[in-house]
Amino acid sequence: YQRRVHGDFSNNNALAMIRALSTAGLSDLETAVVKATYYDDDPPKPKHVDTLLFLSSDYELVSLFEKRINHYKWKVSLKCLVVIHRLTLEGHQRFLEDLCSATHILNQAHICDTSGHSGFIQAYGEYLFEKVMVF
Repeated sequence: YQRRVHGDFSNNNALAMIRALSTAGLSDLETAVVKATYYDDDPPKPKHVDTLLFLSSDYELVSLFEKRINHYKWKVSLKCLVVIHRLTLEGHQRFLEDLCSATHILNQAHICDTSGHSGFIQAYGEYLFEKVMVF
């Protein structure tokens, strides 16, 4: 029992260190994007989404999502779409305007995974695209 608990503790410490290193040297905005869309099984943490809502008028936000959504696995792409959806509902008008000129990031046709989630992610991206185009 003691080894298992110690092993879990060591793994948690290692994960915390990896997360800290993944955001070292990044701006607050970049850090919030990475942490809100981190590759794990947890939903985006509200504190990181709240930070993004506060900073949603920043002109770099859409390009940060573009980099993140297209270069990572399906979990990150899905989290990006979830956060983008939330920002379209509650974020600054500027984010929505910037997203209108970069709707290609919502096209998730490149997602191809063996777990069967790609169809849902593609449909969710299409839904957000239509929602943004109505704006």
